[in-house]
Amino acid sequence: LDAILSDYRTDSELNQLCAKGKDAPIESEVSPELFAVLRSSQEIARATSGAFDITVGPYVRLWRRSRRQGELPNQTRLERAASSVGFEKLALDESTQSVTLRVPGMRLDLGGIAKGYILDQAMAVLIEHGITSALLDGGGDLLTSGPPPGERAWKVTIELAHPDTSTGDARPTELFQLVHSALATSGDAYQFVEI
Repeated sequence: LDAILSDYRTDSELNQLCAKGKDAPIESEVSPELFAVLRSSQEIARATSGAFDITVGPYVRLWRRSRRQGELPNQTRLERAASSVGFEKLALDESTQSVTLRVPGMRLDLGGIAKGYILDQAMAVLIEHGITSALLDGGGDLLTSGPPPGERAWKVTIELAHPDTSTGDARPTELFQLVHSALATSGDAYQFVEI
């Protein structure tokens, strides 16, 4: 699934699809797995009026560049990126399992959904093999089935902020108890940039 959905692997099916549409709009058949994630992504995009939008790849690239170089993107680059962002510029055809990138230069970024999909698929395999108690960790994204033997839930502690280095205080934490649930974290405690 990583070989299909990864934004980081240049040889992933996702990145190969985007490369085809670099200079012109394209329509392409895709694997059932990629189509399923794209379909779910578009459903969420419509339900959130675009607050969740996997077409943000051009912006993600700009901010990754900014992080590396320590400078904000200029207005020209932002405008160029904006021209290829918008969930309505991505079309799916269920009958042919094909994807249309309606404008050139579109970059899809599945960072907000791919790990969850992969964890769901991994959990399905475990359940299929009779494993009813599991916690899967996809690098900040957790999925649990039944609790560990003899316990009521999986106990997960999350650090909520940077430690206060001036006082030596530890990071504040929060305890979550998970059973048949998922938890995803994101924050600036470890990954951030100051420009």
